[in-house]
Amino acid sequence: MKLRRLRTRLMLAYMALIVIGFSALAALAGGQIAQGALEDFARSLEGQALIVAQSLREEVEHFLKGEAPAEEVGRRAAALAAQAGARLSLIDARGVVWFDSAGMAGGANVQNAPEVAAALARRVTSDVRPDAYGASTLYAAAPVLEDGEVLAVVVLARPVTAANASVRQRWWVLGSGVLLLGLLSLGASVWLAASLTRPLEQLRTAALRLAAGDFSQRVPETRRDELGQV
Repeated sequence: MKLRRLRTRLMLAYMALIVIGFSALAALAGGQIAQGALEDFARSLEGQALIVAQSLREEVEHFLKGEAPAEEVGRRAAALAAQAGARLSLIDARGVVWFDSAGMAGGANVQNAPEVAAALARRVTSDVRPDAYGASTLYAAAPVLEDGEVLAVVVLARPVTAANASVRQRWWVLGSGVLLLGLLSLGASVWLAASLTRPLEQLRTAALRLAAGDFSQRVPETRRDELGQV
């Protein structure tokens, strides 16, 4: 009975160490997964903003020269916004909004927004902040350039919750890996506990038989470690 309790204690100790270790690793990896998913989401939206900016260059240039109506640029921008699955805003070189695919009124000056200020400086970047309704939103901006001159700025906006699908997928992969390692570790802990307690049980059985007068009892010498010496 005592040997069984010893085996149980060993198994519980091994499993506790395994669970604690894997839980700590999973928590650390989970944080990195969430951060990595958001970074991937931001890079993807930045790339989309750059593509849209390049696609709208001719329409914006013709509009600024008076060769095309604003409605034509708006229709093209709305189509690109639908393809990107994001809200699209066009901002002039002064930082004033003159088109918004969500239908919100233009005229607001947003040149101090981090991504817009970067785009006006010919850089592509993004920023996460609450939108007008308080929802955490990712904004990515890219400049519409002509001969190095900023004609306008394209801003794409998507809720951060859109990145949750990627996070859930990565968590599923991580959870599956942890579960598999946990099962393998459980098997290893059972084997290790048994390998440590089996020779002790043989010694106990032999000692009881010797105490009962069976002096022919012998324990097989199959180990070359401390237990084998005992």
